[in-house]
Amino acid sequence: MKKIKYLILIITFIFVLTGCETHKEISDLGMVSAMGIEKINDEYLISVQVANIKKSTKMGTDNSSKVTLYTGSGKTPFEAIREVSTKSSKKLYFSHIKIIILSDEIINDNTEEIIDFFTRDNEGNMNAYVLVSTKNTPSEILSTITAFEDVPAEYIYNSIILSEASYGNTRILSFEDFVNFLIKPGIDPSFTKISLSSDSKDKNNTETLNAINLSSYINLGNILVFNKDNKLVELSEEESVAFNLINGKSSNSIITLKCDNNDSYYTLELMNNSYNIKFNSKKDEINIDLKLTYSISDFNCETSLLNNDSIKKIEKEIENKIKNNINSLLNKVIEYQSDFIGFGTLVKSRDKNYFDFENNDWNKDGLSNIKFKTNVKVSLENRGDLINIVKKEGKYE
Repeated sequence: MKKIKYLILIITFIFVLTGCETHKEISDLGMVSAMGIEKINDEYLISVQVANIKKSTKMGTDNSSKVTLYTGSGKTPFEAIREVSTKSSKKLYFSHIKIIILSDEIINDNTEEIIDFFTRDNEGNMNAYVLVSTKNTPSEILSTITAFEDVPAEYIYNSIILSEASYGNTRILSFEDFVNFLIKPGIDPSFTKISLSSDSKDKNNTETLNAINLSSYINLGNILVFNKDNKLVELSEEESVAFNLINGKSSNSIITLKCDNNDSYYTLELMNNSYNIKFNSKKDEINIDLKLTYSISDFNCETSLLNNDSIKKIEKEIENKIKNNINSLLNKVIEYQSDFIGFGTLVKSRDKNYFDFENNDWNKDGLSNIKFKTNVKVSLENRGDLINIVKKEGKYE
């Protein structure tokens, strides 16, 4: 099973994120902010992004990078980590790590290697975010200069928080959740895709930060899930947003629809998301209920927002669109035989005798028997728009 094959990855992280000594002078430590793991020609390549404290505290203008990237390779992750350590004059310290980037080769690797070492005290940050690179290597991404933040890991960290809440097509996955999903029955991992823009010229040149348009920047893509062949596939943008809606993760994502009577569009912003997922064991049924409140942010249609019938029509259009997106997502769950939403966990908590998770495969034998019912209720607030305040026959409407 795919959860077994990740034991090597879990054990590697536990070793990397631990240490022997409890007291160290800060000046003696290399603060690791991000780490990448990939595999090239049957060898592991591990990259660590370390804050350059000396350069960060230097007075005056300094265009040099505020971080240093160390890399090491080896036949095993331990050997690669050891090589990384030999390139730094300071002891690498992982307690403040914020980002872990894995290549898709690592995620899709079927090698059943077991490394039996995790007896040290844990000093690692279990809240570090896990992302997956499918287009660029983790080392390429971690060596990219970013705007607004001196440390690229901070840029990625802040971006994914903002993206999940505001745009809704990414998800936050901590290392702790990642480990739990691998060993917990009834839910499969899902990740946020990370990549570089198509033009990656001068991606590690600090002089590019002085330009108006960066030649390279980091992109956060849609959500990645496993298909029935245990390979990563990417959800569509709309399916990714639906994923976050039914998990209650989106706080103010947006939705854009086309006007009926012209070629213009209107955009609405999510203001409130109330969700409820129930399991009925007698009917083999899971009910998904969403109550969403949207605010009209941009309205270029000829329809009057002061007309209640028009408002009801808009609400129904949004409900249908969101319901279709959710149904498309649920079809992927069945098609991929991958419970990346976690319905199995819900079923087990509601009726522990409904399915034998220990001896049977929930994804193959359980999900196929479940029926889904989706109900979406949308209400609009803040309907006012200057377009609707027009003068007609000497009166304002």
